Amino acid sequence: MFLVLAGGCGSAGPTASVSGRVTLAGQPLANAVVTFQPVRPQDGAALTVTGSVGKTDANGRFELRLIEPDKPGAAVGQHRVSISTA
Repeated sequence: MFLVLAGGCGSAGPTASVSGRVTLAGQPLANAVVTFQPVRPQDGAALTVTGSVGKTDANGRFELRLIEPDKPGAAVGQHRVSISTA
């Protein structure tokens, strides 16, 4: 998977644009759901941001959008990433 990040900020805290391409066995993975879920920082501070989600196109490409508020990108920080075709 290839990701492109660019900084920004908003009401959900600092965000970054996230896009990429998902492949499986060297072939684009179409119609997959890509989810980034923020992970609680090591200092134990409560999370104040939501996750992000995107869906791959026929070429396996996706762009993430925050779940709340609905806007492009993902929160800056560590995330648990999942890719699902179900």
